[in-house]
Amino acid sequence: MQKPIDVVLSDELKFAAGLAAAAGAMRGPYTNPASLPGLEIEEEDGSVSTYKITDNALARGHLAVIEQFGPDKAMSILMRLHALIDAIEDDRLKVFTKLDPSGDRMIREELFEIAATFKCSGEVGFKRASFCKAVARKVAANDQLT
Repeated sequence: MQKPIDVVLSDELKFAAGLAAAAGAMRGPYTNPASLPGLEIEEEDGSVSTYKITDNALARGHLAVIEQFGPDKAMSILMRLHALIDAIEDDRLKVFTKLDPSGDRMIREELFEIAATFKCSGEVGFKRASFCKAVARKVAANDQLT
């Protein structure tokens, strides 16, 4: 069985989402992933192959989060962000998001709060049904307070 992904703070998750989006869109300073040294692997015939990260939005976003939080913390944050992105595609969660006029998806605070601490694995992400229920409960509780 795979070790669960470490819990993070919801503020870290929100900040990382914004940071990754900004770096991906080339807004603000960011490191070009293609400028990093490659990984050299010796092939069976004795030749050496070099593998490098390409400069694309996903790589820039990941690298920005790694630079901000360090590799260990960034791994937990990125795994949770990817699980959240996958979960948002579920119709039960789409009601808690909306597109703004520029086409960016606005996500309710509660999704980040739940995603930061909900049980998450690298194989499954969030168990969808229980994640959706937890978000719905949190949103309902917060809506009653306002």
